[in-house]
Amino acid sequence: MITKYVKIKPVITLADEKKAIDFIVDYMFEGGEYTPWNKEAALITAIAVYFIDGVEFEKDDVIYNCVMQDQNLHAHVNKFFYNVDKSDKKNDINFTYINTKNHVMESVRKIIDFKLQKMIHCTDEKHEMYTEIAEMANAVANIGRNVQIAAKPVLENPESIGMIMNILKKMSESKMLNSKAIRDVMVDTVMDVQKRMTEKNK
Repeated sequence: MITKYVKIKPVITLADEKKAIDFIVDYMFEGGEYTPWNKEAALITAIAVYFIDGVEFEKDDVIYNCVMQDQNLHAHVNKFFYNVDKSDKKNDINFTYINTKNHVMESVRKIIDFKLQKMIHCTDEKHEMYTEIAEMANAVANIGRNVQIAAKPVLENPESIGMIMNILKKMSESKMLNSKAIRDVMVDTVMDVQKRMTEKNK
């Protein structure tokens, strides 16, 4: 960490606040799992990164630890928190900073509540499942049309009955029964049928 003339930004913009909000929310969903115990570290880190001038963090810095260990930086970050050990008059001096932090955390709370509701109700998973079902239905419909096309020359040529066994074998070898695997099998099979019929008619 490199520090020089550390101070709170003269103007904390809405863009700064949004970056802090996004950072904290992401920090609290580490690896896709809700990690509420990260909230304090996330908030302190966000304040230091987005609301403070005169400090440059290096690649391997653990920013939370840097704040805790640097007395000057820690004092500036602390101005964003109401301090019960100080008089109301002293806290009032930091009212703007405290209010900014409260606004950020209120937005964080709303976003996290929304994300948790989505997790509880599995909204994303349901949407993905319905999409997959729709794709599967389309694939099955396409299979019906492709089989009908391929079956005519096969049935007209009993010696080519082995192609039907080829279809069953390939579907058995497809370990994942999804729309892509089905389409791949059917396209390959139909092409085999068409190639054989073309060579036979030469």
